[in-house]
Amino acid sequence: RTIQVYVNGELAASGRTSSGRALHMRGTLSFGQMAHGSWSNHIFGGQLFQLNIYSGVLSSGSIKKIADWGLCGFDWEEFSSSRVLRWEDILTKSRTGSVTEVTGCDFAKELETMRVQLKTVTSQLSSTQDELDTVTGQLNRTEDKLESVTSQLNRTEE
Repeated sequence: RTIQVYVNGELAASGRTSSGRALHMRGTLSFGQMAHGSWSNHIFGGQLFQLNIYSGVLSSGSIKKIADWGLCGFDWEEFSSSRVLRWEDILTKSRTGSVTEVTGCDFAKELETMRVQLKTVTSQLSSTQDELDTVTGQLNRTEDKLESVTSQLNRTEE
């Protein structure tokens, strides 16, 4: 079997595993700690967010789609039948060690609101620029007419 690891939707590494190895959905999930032996103090010093384990291999297109949606904006229902370990289930389980739970999807909603506002303001700015271009054209034509009339007036006075 080949294991593939993706980071932000891009293939970061791949490698072969021994044949016959399988992931069984029982027992304890540990990060940074060996479950057996004297090396039990390995510390995971990172952050996990939206960790999911799937029953099969996702296509690179699916992985890219998930990454492109960002941390909080993805609709997981599309993958619900293949997610065997879901992030929202992990959050309900007991945890030991120095675990700090951070909820951060409110910023995604705020970011989306800001994107909509930015799109609206950009559209208004574009419309205002079009109006300014029209008025500038009218002003230039009026200035040309004024110069023409002024020139005719000057010739008449001579």
